[in-house]
Amino acid sequence: MNAAHDFPALILQDLSPAAVEDYLMVSGWRRTEHREGLFSIWESDEADASVMLPYNTAYRDYSARLNDALTTIAEVCRIDSGEALTLEIAAARNDILLLRLDQPVPDGSIPLHEAAHRAGELTASDGALSGEA
Repeated sequence: MNAAHDFPALILQDLSPAAVEDYLMVSGWRRTEHREGLFSIWESDEADASVMLPYNTAYRDYSARLNDALTTIAEVCRIDSGEALTLEIAAARNDILLLRLDQPVPDGSIPLHEAAHRAGELTASDGALSGEA
């Protein structure tokens, strides 16, 4: 990912400043400055990097500033796509379980009801995910 990377508008809309802050916090960044309702500054000592995270979506340059912050975060954390970074940010404070089904399908997806059924089978089989021995 290079410094000129532009995250799609949908990604910028989906990511709240609070979610990005959660990711930064659990990734070892520290907040060095905070202006309520305006912005915060985060630094990574490990990577000698800093980002300005905007809060107020009403500002004209909000998307550009958020894009700058996400680009820097992706480069520092060596994440090569906007989708991967979005997933990392979403997972920062949530448990996410990704399952892969070994079954050939035309478009790489299965119906939701089948996925739920398969997930139920997986969790019921020998207690692998439920913690039973």
